[in-house]
Amino acid sequence: MDTVETVVMGRITYEEARKYVQPLYPGKDVVVFTHNTNFDVQEGFAVSEDPVDYLRKLKEQPSGNIWVVGGVNLLKNIIIADLIDEWWIQIAPVLLGNGKRLFEQSDYQTRLELIDITQMKQLTELHFRRN
Repeated sequence: MDTVETVVMGRITYEEARKYVQPLYPGKDVVVFTHNTNFDVQEGFAVSEDPVDYLRKLKEQPSGNIWVVGGVNLLKNIIIADLIDEWWIQIAPVLLGNGKRLFEQSDYQTRLELIDITQMKQLTELHFRRN
């Protein structure tokens, strides 16, 4: 988290995270993508433009890392545009019979290199880097 300057997420992820953690990401710029231009983001700001275009512009700026937090709707087009350099995927020991997929079906394929596996009590975190 020390190298992260900007946290990017979709509206649903933001609303769910705010139920459990406040303030959400102190000291970080928080960008929430939403179609609702009047959506109130307490720790940052809402953006209604195309996430891929916005992230491309953000990556061109000399700044810290950008962390994309959850959101299958947000993530799909970012994956297709190949804008993610590293992945931290946390696995919780919960079996769900239904729910949202982590990765939507689409026409993309990316090879990843396993960097690290971290055990955090009940969570397992996998760290990958794009090859």
